[in-house]
Amino acid sequence: MRLHRLKLRDFRGIGEREVCFADRGVTVVEGRNEAGKSSMIEALDVLLRFRDNSKSSAVRAIMPSGRDVGSEVEAEISCGEWYFTYSKRFNKQPSTTLAVHRPKPEQLSGRDAHDRVDEILDTTVDRVLFDALKLLQSGTDPALTDLSSAASLSRALDRAAGGGGLAGAEPDSVVPPDSVVSPDPIVSEDDNVLVDAVAGEYGRYYTLKQGKPTGELAAAASRAAVAGERYDRLRRGREVLDDDIERLREAVSRRGELQRAGELARADQERVELAWQAAQAVLSKAEDAARGVAHRQTALTLAERVMNERNDIRQRRAVLCTEAAELDEQCAQALEQARLAAVEASGLEGELSSAKEILVDLREKVGTARQALRRARLTAEVAELTDVLDKLAGFRAELDTVDGELATHTVDAEVASAAQALAHRIDVARGRLEAAAATLRVETLGDHPVTIDGEPVAADGAVDVDGAVDVDGAVDVVADADRVIEAAGVVRVTVRRGVDTQALAEELDRLQWSAQTLCDTHGLTDLSQAAARAAARTDLTHKRALICERRDGLLKWRTVAEIRDWRDVVRAELEGLPEAEAPAPDSIDDLVAAERAQADLVERAHTAAIRRASESSALTDRQTSLARRRERVGKQIDELDDRLAELVFALPDDEARAAVDRARDDLEEARAAQTQFAAQAAELDAAGIELRREQIARDIGHGDAELDAVGHLITELGTKLEMYRSEARLDEFDEAQVEWEDACAGLRRITRRAEAAKLLHETLTRTRLESRAKYADPFTRRLDQLGAIVFGESVRFDVDDDLNVVSRTVEGVTVPRDALSGGAKEQLGLISRLAVATLVDEADGVPVIIDDALGYSDPDRIAAMASVLTEAAHDAQVIVLTCSPHRYAGVRDAHVVTV
Repeated sequence: MRLHRLKLRDFRGIGEREVCFADRGVTVVEGRNEAGKSSMIEALDVLLRFRDNSKSSAVRAIMPSGRDVGSEVEAEISCGEWYFTYSKRFNKQPSTTLAVHRPKPEQLSGRDAHDRVDEILDTTVDRVLFDALKLLQSGTDPALTDLSSAASLSRALDRAAGGGGLAGAEPDSVVPPDSVVSPDPIVSEDDNVLVDAVAGEYGRYYTLKQGKPTGELAAAASRAAVAGERYDRLRRGREVLDDDIERLREAVSRRGELQRAGELARADQERVELAWQAAQAVLSKAEDAARGVAHRQTALTLAERVMNERNDIRQRRAVLCTEAAELDEQCAQALEQARLAAVEASGLEGELSSAKEILVDLREKVGTARQALRRARLTAEVAELTDVLDKLAGFRAELDTVDGELATHTVDAEVASAAQALAHRIDVARGRLEAAAATLRVETLGDHPVTIDGEPVAADGAVDVDGAVDVDGAVDVVADADRVIEAAGVVRVTVRRGVDTQALAEELDRLQWSAQTLCDTHGLTDLSQAAARAAARTDLTHKRALICERRDGLLKWRTVAEIRDWRDVVRAELEGLPEAEAPAPDSIDDLVAAERAQADLVERAHTAAIRRASESSALTDRQTSLARRRERVGKQIDELDDRLAELVFALPDDEARAAVDRARDDLEEARAAQTQFAAQAAELDAAGIELRREQIARDIGHGDAELDAVGHLITELGTKLEMYRSEARLDEFDEAQVEWEDACAGLRRITRRAEAAKLLHETLTRTRLESRAKYADPFTRRLDQLGAIVFGESVRFDVDDDLNVVSRTVEGVTVPRDALSGGAKEQLGLISRLAVATLVDEADGVPVIIDDALGYSDPDRIAAMASVLTEAAHDAQVIVLTCSPHRYAGVRDAHVVTV
């Protein structure tokens, strides 16, 4: 399988993107974090796994946030003889399209397209291997998953372990997968024929992948199940028929019982009805007596009300006469008090007018004095603001000077730290180079001049060459580069730099170039000046902060423009004030005190005048109110006198009292009659007779309803039994029973054959799996070959029967895999996948997908892993997703895509 192109639109945070992958070799897809690199692999999985209308959470999660649009994925894939373009739209207006380009053109859509792609992938792609060769940022163990069901790898290891190819290669030789020789046909052909025959027989009864019943076994089981269902259905019908016969017998018996019970209930109803009519006659007389008592009670109440009304009128008239006398006395008192209050209010108004004239004169004097004081205060404020502006101008000049000096000091703490770290790295690199390179000692013995790289060596051993050291009249020179030692006219010795020191020298040159660049950028002669320059910048920064603090203390959250504008406002206000002589502070205080005292006096006089006038008005209003109230009381007395005269004229008091006595006697006679009839009704128990009458009526109704229901049931059951006899269901039941027993016998026969085939298939499969131990040898050799690039030529791996790495041995030291560091585990996981990819035949191969791996690897290991990727990519398609492109910069001939 090869992935040629992948196109996404509206997939999570990806608007639209199309990436083309190299058919062979390494494709590096680089981009920042959250650029959607991992989403591309997820999109491929969603495309191949889910239908376009799937409601899975994985499909709903790909919808872009905040937009109601469909997510589209399109891929161009080749596998086996097939080459096709496959696309889907999810979540919104779902659709699926498939365009097959080879071996013959096809265009499908919808469910047919999805099923067709599943069929192609099932026949040409090892999905277990496809999932195993992904190394994603899942945070889990990067070890290979179980590959026991990877058919393509099993075929490759079968051939490699069968005597050809890798089985006969030397342990340290590199044998590419396409050079594996086919196994001996005599040996493998018979085995394959037997395995295929057993698998074919097993496939007649079970599916090869999940072991579920199929073929003859599934058909026999289905036939037995269908026959069993038909037999059970007819058996349940027979049982229902028996139940209906029994129900019909019970219904006929129940109908007879209900008819007899109904006759007895109607006889009881006639007896109870006669007793109920007699009780109703007595109850009617008791009710008439009760109504007579109510009428006489009403008459007595009316007679008593006439007498009570006359007594109430006489009592109310006496109370109103007393109230009228009191109101006359209160009106006279209120009139006198109102006259006295009006006189006092007039005197207070005169005193208030004199006090106000004195207050106005005092306020004019205080205003003149305050205006003079305001002019003096504004003059002082203008002077203060002018002084602040002058100081701020000085601070501005000081800040400009400091800023100018800071512009020439570009070395801050961060640059100084970087310079210190770079100097340390240069010392370390120089020490490693000197430790790895040869050291030459040159000592002049005669008169012939000696030069090193063209520089003369003095008699005391001094020479101007980088890395030269004087030692007791001789000079030691480190061969970190090609060195030429020459005695003119006698000999020239050229010392070549060792191959193993080339990388160290290049590293030192790179660091020195970085140091020179940093010095040139910041105007330093060497890295040692960075600390002093940083300290000087710190002092200037501190000085600037102090100036800003003093300036802010003067500004007080204002700006210079605001201070200047406020000074202009104060100055304009000062110029608008008239010239006036400032009074003495003591005289102003005296005037203000006198003004306040006079204002208090005016306020008190005004309050007293208003209060006395209000009292006078209130007393006048009270006298008016009392007079009106006295008038209303007089009218009420006259009305009561008129009403009492009318009542006495209509019925004198003696006759009214006699009417009350007669009504009371009549009420006593009516109550005696009511008591007599109530006792007779209680002896009859009319309520019990009524309840018995209602209960008998309900029983008769329920019995008639149940009798009707039983009659309908008898008719319904009789009809059903007649239909069952006419349809010959008993013969159908016997036929279904025979068919079910025959199907069960056939199922038992086929089951015995299926279990025998299953036992043989499982035995061969188990034997085949047990022989997989020998498969680990080709995989181990390929793993050793690729691992030697990273861990050294002495590396060896111990692999178990499931192709899991158990331990790693380097230079005789064995470390269990679980004890390896995170970086080593990650490197080993990637090497294992590349080893599997290179072992599998190209026709069975799948892409190796690596998502931001090597995050725990050091620079040397990253460079070595680049060589491993380059080596493995000759026989596989490798897709790398990374946010750190420098990790894979060493991969040769890589196809780089930036997203």
